[in-house]
Amino acid sequence: MDPYKESNLEKVDFPDRHDLMVDDIPDDLIVSSDSSSFTGSEKEGELIRTKQQQQQQQQQDQLNSINDDINTDQKIGSLTPVDSVLDPLPPCYKTLDQNQITWKIRDFAPLKEGRVQGPRIKIGGFEWNLLIIPSKRNGYLSFSMYVEAHPQETKENNDSNNDETDEAAAAADVKGLSNEDKDNNNWHVCTQFAIEIYDPKNPKNRKLNKSRYRYSNNVTDWGFINLLSMKIPNENAMIQNNEIDATIYVRVIDDWTGVLWFNFENYNSKKQTGYVGFYNQGATCYLNSLLQSYFFTMAFRKKVLKIPTQDEVAQDIEQIREQLFQRKSVSLALQRIFYKLQTSNEPIDTLELTKSFGWDSSGCFHST
Repeated sequence: MDPYKESNLEKVDFPDRHDLMVDDIPDDLIVSSDSSSFTGSEKEGELIRTKQQQQQQQQQDQLNSINDDINTDQKIGSLTPVDSVLDPLPPCYKTLDQNQITWKIRDFAPLKEGRVQGPRIKIGGFEWNLLIIPSKRNGYLSFSMYVEAHPQETKENNDSNNDETDEAAAAADVKGLSNEDKDNNNWHVCTQFAIEIYDPKNPKNRKLNKSRYRYSNNVTDWGFINLLSMKIPNENAMIQNNEIDATIYVRVIDDWTGVLWFNFENYNSKKQTGYVGFYNQGATCYLNSLLQSYFFTMAFRKKVLKIPTQDEVAQDIEQIREQLFQRKSVSLALQRIFYKLQTSNEPIDTLELTKSFGWDSSGCFHST
């Protein structure tokens, strides 16, 4: 049976492989193909190999050029760019400004006396410097090193106009601190940073530590304890040489959410948002979330507040005292929750509400 005849398909005769001549094949296919796949004269085969070699050489030259750029960017010391030293940005955030500064220390004697600050550099609306603090433990001298942040004056209140401000610094000024923030000591800046130290006489003897932190008026420096210690042989060599180069790399991040790396210590939600939340009574985080959802559902909140509960409210002092310890209805407890969410300046608890459910203290540690 002829399958072409049965399926009404037209049978097409293709030429045998040896009927294809090199001249009939496009040049780009010849260059990217193995010359052994084609038959032809020795001259044509040599042409194919020559083109292949040329293409391979071009690719190798491009690769060498890329490697040269990478090697140039990864030189030791203060020439290392910020991007090659620091970790990638957190997702959905962008760099506001970044830079680096090297402090060439040529005498360790002042460093052994107490806190010493290095030269400052302006990055992202703040001034930054290296802070070195010496200490001695078990007879070993060591140096702790920190990156320190200082708020800058805003442009409109800076008497000294600096015409040399570059575009990055100009963009950073937009995110600078207002006078109100500085007066109220209400500022923060999210930063990725690194401290690199190395021996200028032996650049291979180097150490690099990196971290990230949310600086604020409460904590203005962050870094590493005992970064340089006489207890470590190669670090002791730097100290004995009596000189090091210390570079700080700083990247200021645009904290558009306002909560990047925030630990919520001393957080005033009423001041920041106009609302308060709940203390966690036990394993009641799910209950707290549900109550806040109900509170912001206006139709539901109005219905709850209209439930008649006046008969449960005591009128005289003695009755009020008794009611404080008396189990309330769910309706009244929920009304009181909603009232406190509107008026309280502090987080509130859910004790009355869980009591109205009939829960004891252990019941608050079980989902219902």
